[in-house]
Amino acid sequence: LLLIPDGRRDLNSFMNWSINDENAKTINGLILKTIDEIPIANLCFTNESYRFEILKIKNNSISSVKIQRI
Repeated sequence: LLLIPDGRRDLNSFMNWSINDENAKTINGLILKTIDEIPIANLCFTNESYRFEILKIKNNSISSVKIQRI
């Protein structure tokens, strides 16, 4: 799935997923909290049962990310 980072709750509902982090309301927030650094393009990491790949950065912010259930 390729998307513009936005609401985690909307993504969970739309894809029937359960990406959890009660402190992050957006995918951007979840990613930044997880990696704890300035994001860079092509960075990949896993969080629970999901693989995230940052595809594009604009103005030090994630503009697109690929998420796969693993």
